[in-house]
Amino acid sequence: MADDPAVQGKNHGLLATASRLLATLVSAAETRVGILATELQEEGVRLGRLLLIGVATLFCLGLGIVLLAVFVVVLYWDSNRLAVLGLLSGLFLGVGLVCAVVLSIVGRRHKMPLAETADVLSRDRQSLERDR
Repeated sequence: MADDPAVQGKNHGLLATASRLLATLVSAAETRVGILATELQEEGVRLGRLLLIGVATLFCLGLGIVLLAVFVVVLYWDSNRLAVLGLLSGLFLGVGLVCAVVLSIVGRRHKMPLAETADVLSRDRQSLERDR
């Protein structure tokens, strides 16, 4: 029965179909891994830029604020130096709290890392479930 050409054709067709299916699955996995790698690289570059710009911004603003505070205190040294120091301290603490709140809001709004990969995988799963 193994010598029957119809059985050999079915086996050959089954093996060819399985081979094509495996090749398709490997190709899909390769595409998904490529998307994941690209997104990870882009996220790393974005975070590096944000960190560098953030550190430079904080340094420059911090130094500017300290120098401005020293300038204002020296300007009012003879008359109201304690009042000016208190006022500037309250101002800086208030601005710091506002910045902390804004940072918290902005941090929550950022989309999930690897959202594109998750979206593609979700569409793949839905497509496979429909084909059943």
